[in-house]
Amino acid sequence: DLSARVRLGHDGTKLYVAIAVKDNVLSPKDGLSLMLSPANYRKWLLNREKFELSFGMGVPRTDKEPQGTGKHGFAYPCHRTADGYTSEATLNRADLKLASGGKIGWIIHVADDDNTKHLNKAGWARKSVLLIPNHPTFAYWGDARACCELVLE
Repeated sequence: DLSARVRLGHDGTKLYVAIAVKDNVLSPKDGLSLMLSPANYRKWLLNREKFELSFGMGVPRTDKEPQGTGKHGFAYPCHRTADGYTSEATLNRADLKLASGGKIGWIIHVADDDNTKHLNKAGWARKSVLLIPNHPTFAYWGDARACCELVLE
């Protein structure tokens, strides 16, 4: 009832992140976020490290499809599909100080609620969470050390 495919790319100027999420029930508590960490994801010996950059992408729950912009040239449109939704985000590589051969920590967080009864009413409670990449050695919701390393060629 929840899966996702991710494609990453760049053209020398922008970093592109395309995400296709399959979700059989879209609900108000569903969420999609891209978290980036230029430095903190490599600080393995410290207690807890924060993501330096976090970008929330709206999830289309009705016919109105969210779009947004933000710092670092971040922009995204989000579209409903027959079995979920897609989002295509762009970020300026120069704003991220991400040159060719540069490295950055990244993780995508897909939250699914499905209007499930008897969940905690808090905003953070979800039926399931999908992480890409999925190797949460540390707390996935707030520790940059759970990131994977992206190297631009």
